[in-house]
Amino acid sequence: MTAFDTTRRHLLKGIALATLGYLAKDYLAIAPALAGDLAFNDSEEFEETYHIFVPYIPARRGGKQNLILRSGETVEISIPRRTTEGRQLVLEKAGLEGNDITIVCHTLYDREIRIADRIYEEIENTSFLQDASKSKCKMVYEQIEEARYISDLTALGLLDYVIDSSKLEDEVKDRYLLASTNSRLLGIQQAIDFTLATSSLSQKEKKQIWGTFAYVRAKDPIPNFKTLKDLDSIVAASELPSEIKNFYTISSANSRGLTVNLILVKAISESSRLTEIEKEGYLAIYQLVRDGKPISEEVAPLLQDLDEFILNADIPKNAKVVYSVTRQGDVSDSKDLSENIASFLQTVRDTNTLKEDIQDTYTTGANLVPQTTRFLSSIGAETATGVSLSSLSGAAATNATLATLGGGSVAAGGLGMLGGLAVATGGAARVHPSYAISKNAYP
Repeated sequence: MTAFDTTRRHLLKGIALATLGYLAKDYLAIAPALAGDLAFNDSEEFEETYHIFVPYIPARRGGKQNLILRSGETVEISIPRRTTEGRQLVLEKAGLEGNDITIVCHTLYDREIRIADRIYEEIENTSFLQDASKSKCKMVYEQIEEARYISDLTALGLLDYVIDSSKLEDEVKDRYLLASTNSRLLGIQQAIDFTLATSSLSQKEKKQIWGTFAYVRAKDPIPNFKTLKDLDSIVAASELPSEIKNFYTISSANSRGLTVNLILVKAISESSRLTEIEKEGYLAIYQLVRDGKPISEEVAPLLQDLDEFILNADIPKNAKVVYSVTRQGDVSDSKDLSENIASFLQTVRDTNTLKEDIQDTYTTGANLVPQTTRFLSSIGAETATGVSLSSLSGAAATNATLATLGGGSVAAGGLGMLGGLAVATGGAARVHPSYAISKNAYP
């Protein structure tokens, strides 16, 4: 490389840094705070929220219910008499770092709407159901209302279809769907409980696994990759149906991705090797990579520098792997993800171990996504633009599958796994906007 080439490259890099730094001001204002508050919960401002489903009887009469916290502790909640949909409860100083926690209640109990009567009537009036199927649907609904795990997913799916295809109001459908979803989540919780009860793990290790499950259930960043891997193994080795295992895996990947994002933002923001202008530029171009947006020629010189910085940063290897895969997974090009990964593996400049980890990460995703795509296609799921997933193939189907799943992080005001599984098991993104609960959602 000549002196002219070197000077030209530095000039282009400087222009790119200045441009990206200017464009990224809004992003930079929140990124460092997120890196601390959500990933590691070390801020007094961190708002710890949980969404729970309250069975009919406790909601009507009052009662007690257990809740697993992100700390791994289990607390007993007092459910007030006549608890209504969306009611918020506050437990003072019960959360991480002694913070208060907010509990948002969901229930099928409703004195005005009388949801059970409406659903029984709908079952009776469904012409394609035989009497035996009608009786089974009613029995399944009673179990859902009581917050019990239903292992007969065929019967549960039939009732889901009856309700979703009915003329019931969206509010009733959405509340039913969250309750139906809760019964599936109880299966995951029972599988974890059974495994830990028969394991030789210490109480501390068990609490870490339960706490990690609370993070994954909320689709929030997780504090420990190793514990997440242990939790993944427990669910994978369980006897849960593949439908539920698949969704858990997607939720786990979601939490892992959020964590990696915050780790990388923090690594850049707090680096002593970078100038403030370089930090701004790196963060801005990282945001483009993360969001799958095209990289212009003007800022392309920064991309290799960012790659080098992340591959040599003192961060967990998992974060480097996920970044590397994301770096090659630009959805704007016509290549399949496998082609991008294969191409990248030829140019990785890190250790052979990193290459193996990247390949393992891709293999896991490659095995999971087609299964999930087939499942979503079979239930008639659609993309945000109304295109049926069953009509897509290749990279388009993969991208649509990943975009379709998910209920939004609880920390960002969503329903977490409760909402995500509702979408994945037949809701077709029908969760009502009023359930995207924030701290000001209810008086």
